[in-house]
Amino acid sequence: DDSAPLYFSVYCWILIIASVVTIFPFGNWQILLKAVCILNYISILFLHLYLHTYMRQPSNQVSTNVIYIIIGFFIIMTFLASTSQLNVIFKISNIFALIYFFYLCIKSFQQLDKRKNQSIGNFISILLLTVCNIQHLLVHYELIDGESLNALGVFIFLTIHSVLLTNRFLFAYSESIVMKQVLQEKVKERTNELEVANQELRRIEAEKRVLISNVCHDLANPITTINLVLKGAVDGEITTLNKQYINLMYNQSQIMRSMLEDLRQLNLLESN
Repeated sequence: DDSAPLYFSVYCWILIIASVVTIFPFGNWQILLKAVCILNYISILFLHLYLHTYMRQPSNQVSTNVIYIIIGFFIIMTFLASTSQLNVIFKISNIFALIYFFYLCIKSFQQLDKRKNQSIGNFISILLLTVCNIQHLLVHYELIDGESLNALGVFIFLTIHSVLLTNRFLFAYSESIVMKQVLQEKVKERTNELEVANQELRRIEAEKRVLISNVCHDLANPITTINLVLKGAVDGEITTLNKQYINLMYNQSQIMRSMLEDLRQLNLLESN
């Protein structure tokens, strides 16, 4: 779900292409100059998307739209401009880039209390990039002597963020390994619990079968006794059902009632 590496890689590739065109020029130099300027503008857009995603700070829609408009304006003006006008556009775009870098410094400074190592590295890289950009402008306008350090600032920024992204990836990977181990332990624990529960269920099922078998066997005795008395009365062997036979059948029927009540209770326990 983290799109920061995607934006970072696109930003790197844009810088690589611009560098290759600058170091090994071929074709019309005016077209190449415009192409390099346009690539630099697009790189700022992906830098904006990357840093806001990296800092896990949702990009403000208004600020993003403003950047889209400004970069679109510079791209169109660069595409339409003559050679003499390119220098003016370049100076204006440099001022815009410097303002934007100050904006990034403020945003990264506000993140210093979150994710310490990551936020400190991010702030240092943006600060160095801003300082090198300021030095580049001073050299470009011949306010100070020396070589521009802008390329060095970009290199340091890319190096620091390559390390930071690698650390973030390794942390996420180690977290996933730990989570996997925890899940495996949970699955093993739940499997053991299910095995114990299954053994208990099998034991209860075996006891229930024994109980039902015993009840069926015990029900047969009073039914047999009652049938014998009634059969004797039907066959004429017992002409009068005296109190002895009536008590016998009553007691046997109470035994059956008790057993049937036990079965009913058992059924209620199973349904719960």
